[in-house]
Amino acid sequence: MVIKGLNYTHNVEEDIKKLFKEKLQTDARINKIYTRSKGTKNELVVVEMTDWEQKQNIMTAKYKLKDTEVYIDNDLTWEERKIQREI
Repeated sequence: MVIKGLNYTHNVEEDIKKLFKEKLQTDARINKIYTRSKGTKNELVVVEMTDWEQKQNIMTAKYKLKDTEVYIDNDLTWEERKIQREI
């Protein structure tokens, strides 16, 4: 999954777990994290979960982030993103 708009500190995994626990009321077992930033701006974080069910729980609870600047989406390939834009 891709997380956009998250202002994270030097410990990204801890900040993501805190977001999941406090805002989405779910625990997360994270496998890998990839960050992408532009200068001092945190652009996006790609999170690989250990369990598909946990990802589904997070994706269904992401509506709780409605009033924040943080967005969670599925990680799609370039072709899948192109198709989504056309739809």
